[in-house]
Amino acid sequence: MRLSDILRSVVRALKAKYPDYEIYGESVKQGLQLPCFFVYIVPLSSEHGLYLSREAVSVKIVHLQDEKDIEQLYDLRDELKRKFALSLKVKDSDTGRERTLTIPKSETQIIDGDLHFSFPIEFFESEIVEDHEVMQHLIVGMEA
Repeated sequence: MRLSDILRSVVRALKAKYPDYEIYGESVKQGLQLPCFFVYIVPLSSEHGLYLSREAVSVKIVHLQDEKDIEQLYDLRDELKRKFALSLKVKDSDTGRERTLTIPKSETQIIDGDLHFSFPIEFFESEIVEDHEVMQHLIVGMEA
């Protein structure tokens, strides 16, 4: 699974809930339209074994709006918490299968009147090694 698969799933979930909002990546070339979301992923750690790897990332969602209404931000925080509670369905572009990734917790901050919502995701990837020769014969000897 790729990080872009996770990003697409988050953007799709936001678009379904907030169809009139613009959703941007980490940078905007020009013409920012409010209200909007910025969505990006921060890789946290990666561990690799012989046939298994573990990835940990943090998904960040920043909401910007014209009016700095704290009650609206609290309501938005509650909606995001419900939308991204427990799990996120992600279509794996490598396999074509849908995976469900666990969301163990979420964090919220309000910085300069903008809502910053984030949640960690950990997932495992297995490597199937198929370029090995299949054993033809097994000779077992027993001693008395």
